[in-house]
Amino acid sequence: MHIKVVTDNSTRQAELMSGEVDLAYNAQFDPETVRALGRRSGIQVKLGEGANIGYLGLNLSPSSLLSNQKVRQAVAYGIDREVIIHRLLRDQARKAGALLPPEHWACEPGVTVYDHDPELAKRLLDEAGFPDPDGEGPQPRLRLTIVTSTTQLSRNIASIIQDQLRRIGIQFELESLESATMFDKLAKAQFDMYYLIGLGFNQSPDAFQFVYHSRYQSPEFADAISKLRATSDPARLPPLFTQTASILAKREYCTSPEVDALIAEAASLDSIADASEKKRLYLKVFALLTDRGGQNRMRYCDPRVDSWIVEAERTNDRAAKTAIYSKLQKTVADEVPQIYLWYPSNVLVARARVGNIQLEPSGSWYFIPKLTLEQ
Repeated sequence: MHIKVVTDNSTRQAELMSGEVDLAYNAQFDPETVRALGRRSGIQVKLGEGANIGYLGLNLSPSSLLSNQKVRQAVAYGIDREVIIHRLLRDQARKAGALLPPEHWACEPGVTVYDHDPELAKRLLDEAGFPDPDGEGPQPRLRLTIVTSTTQLSRNIASIIQDQLRRIGIQFELESLESATMFDKLAKAQFDMYYLIGLGFNQSPDAFQFVYHSRYQSPEFADAISKLRATSDPARLPPLFTQTASILAKREYCTSPEVDALIAEAASLDSIADASEKKRLYLKVFALLTDRGGQNRMRYCDPRVDSWIVEAERTNDRAAKTAIYSKLQKTVADEVPQIYLWYPSNVLVARARVGNIQLEPSGSWYFIPKLTLEQ
């Protein structure tokens, strides 16, 4: 088997049609291109239910308009996912209602699902303090920005969402960015909402700590801890302790009794003889505040969710884990740090001579050794 890297979609399409390559898997063809290829002689298209997830991340920072739960719920009710799946994605996706795919043992089916309901969305905006300023007139209730990648499909999706939310009084500005710039803005919380497809991470309950556990994202705190970690001379530690304590005293991190207890214990140690222990305590605080939540770009914070995630990590009993994950998912669904849109289909386009195609929901390539080729 030879693997050929072809970065351009039109070139991939041309090489499939000419027979220079035998198959392309999840090659990010436009859905309409996939349909067209499926109608060509000598080409076959196989669609399999996927487990990856397309979603909107919402900025929950205190300064964001989306820090208001009712506004987030209104946005969720304002989006007609079925229209986008059918008309734009050409039914090459299935509607998502949770982070985990529905077949997963830990997926809770009884969560709040935000089916399209524009009238309810408008009522929620009223309750959130954003009444319609001019009835059916052109003035919006509020203005937000949605960030996407530069791919045409992502821009098209954002454009449809923009039009759907305009009908409930939300004006969206579209911002399409190259990947590096986009992820830099997400890391700095310089967005209202973003669209991404999550690949692979949502196929294990580990996704809950990765996405939903709070994470103290403070460059000032990270810099203070870096200096503290690098300093071994006890005489040079007190100013760093003072700086670290001052940052933590702002209590900008998600509430944690364990963290608060460690901070209080560190504050009680004042002598040079205790410097090593005080340093150890602050490093432990840093680990507790930053080790989880690596993809919590939304700045989501719920101390209950944090505690449930840790509780589930510490139990080996499947039934106990399921119960914990159930209440966790119900809570997150109500609080809406993300809006789950769809699970994109796994799409394989191949020459007709390729046989025994057995796609897996994970999108893995494990099916490749089982393929057959007619000569």
